[in-house]
Amino acid sequence: MGGFRIGLLGVIALVLLRISVGWHFVTQGMEKYRDGNFSSRGYLSQAKGPFAEKFHELIPDYDGRERLNVDAMKLRFERMLDGVKNQYGFNEKQMAEANQLVEAATADVEDYLESNKLEIDKYFQDLKQNTERRHSKDFQETPFAQKWVWDKQQELQTTVKPWTAWVDDRANELLASLNEIQGTHMLSHPPYKEPPSDLEKADKLVLYSNLAIGVCLIIGLFTRFASFGGALFMLSLILAQPPLANLYPPAHPSAGAQWIVNKEVVEMMALFALAFLPTGRWGGLDFFVHHLITRPLFGGKEAA
Repeated sequence: MGGFRIGLLGVIALVLLRISVGWHFVTQGMEKYRDGNFSSRGYLSQAKGPFAEKFHELIPDYDGRERLNVDAMKLRFERMLDGVKNQYGFNEKQMAEANQLVEAATADVEDYLESNKLEIDKYFQDLKQNTERRHSKDFQETPFAQKWVWDKQQELQTTVKPWTAWVDDRANELLASLNEIQGTHMLSHPPYKEPPSDLEKADKLVLYSNLAIGVCLIIGLFTRFASFGGALFMLSLILAQPPLANLYPPAHPSAGAQWIVNKEVVEMMALFALAFLPTGRWGGLDFFVHHLITRPLFGGKEAA
C-alpha cells in the first residue's frame, strides 16, 4: 500500500490541536494546584454505570464501615499514637498521658456510636438492601429502578455523613492533643500527621501528571507518551461516568445532548490520534530528540 502525506495546513492544524489539548491539561492542573485541597472524592462518589462500585472502593471508608466501628477506630487511634511516639520519643510520663488520651477518645467514639446504634444499624441494613437491588436484574433493565437505587444511595450518603464527620473531628482532636503533649513539640519535629490515604496519593499523581502532560504537549516533548497518558486519564473519567443514555442520573443539561460520545470522549480520541502522529517533531522539542538521540541510536526506525 502506498504512503500518504499530510499537507502543511494539516500539520499546522495538528500542532494547534496538540497545543490546545495541552493548554487544557495545564489549566486544569493549575486549578487543582491553586485550590490546595483538590480531591477526586466528589467525582468518584458520583460514579455511575457498571464500574461505579469499583470507583467507590477508591474512596477511603466510602460507606463509613471503619469509622462506625469501635474496634477499627481504636486501631486507628493506636496507630496514631505509635506515629506520634516514634516522631517525638515519649518518656514514661508522656506515654501514660498519651494512653489516657487514646482511651478517652475511644470511649467517646464508643459512647457516640452506642447512642446512635438504632439509626446506624438501620443505615447498614438499608445499605445492604440497596447493594442487592443494584445487582438485581430489574436495576439493569428498568430506568425507574436505577433512579430509585441512585436516590437511595444519595440519601444514605447524606445519612452517614454527620456520624462520620463527628468521628473524624474526634480523631483530629485526639491527634492535636497528642501533638501538644508538654515537652514533645520541638522545632525540629513538625506536628505528626496521619499517613496519606491511597486516594490522596492518587490525587497528587493526577494533579502533577495533568501538569506534566499539558506542558509536554505544549512544548512538543515526549509527545506520544504524553498523549497516550492523557488519553488513559480521560478514559478513567469516562468509565466513572459513561455517557450512556440508559444510565441514571442523566448528564446535566448544560453538558448538552450526549449518547456514547461526549466532550471527554472527543478529547480522548484526539489524544489517541496525537499518540500515533509525530506532532512533537512538527514545531516541538521532539524534533531535537529525534535527530540527536532517536535517529543515531535506532537508525530512524523509532519515532520520538
